[in-house]
Amino acid sequence: YYTGECDGESKTRTMRTEFTDPMSDDGKISHRVVYTWQDEDNWLHQSYMSQGGEEFQNMEIRYTRAE
Repeated sequence: YYTGECDGESKTRTMRTEFTDPMSDDGKISHRVVYTWQDEDNWLHQSYMSQGGEEFQNMEIRYTRAE
């Protein structure tokens, strides 16, 4: 499960979780997801993973409302 917080001022929601790395016997993976509402028609989904202490962005999706 994820836990997180919302920030109304910056219009963001940040969620975090941690799970066992299925590809190795020696570690865990941390996952962080950030949702940013830019305006009524656009929002951004960013996904970050961390293994061995180094975080990297593994996905970004930009949503735009269709007319």
